[in-house]
This record gives sequence, C-alpha cells and structure tokens, in this order.
Amino acid sequence: MGMSCLAMRLVMTVQVVEPLYLKEKIVENIEKFMKEV
Repeated sequence: MGMSCLAMRLVMTVQVVEPLYLKEKIVENIEKFMKEV
C-alpha cells in the first residue's frame, strides 16, 4: 500500500524536476558556447 503511493510521488517529482534540470544544463551549454565563439 505505502510503496505504490511512494512510487507515484517519486514519479511525479521526477517529472517536475527533470525538465528544470535539463533546462539548466542547456543554459550552461549555451553560455559555454557563447564564451567560446
């Protein structure tokens, strides 16, 4: 009972956090690229 609830919460958290994390990575890469150019 408790495990499935925990798993659902984990999945929902990942779905929220992952795009933010990816966006930060993309911004970092763009900043590096701009410095090199």
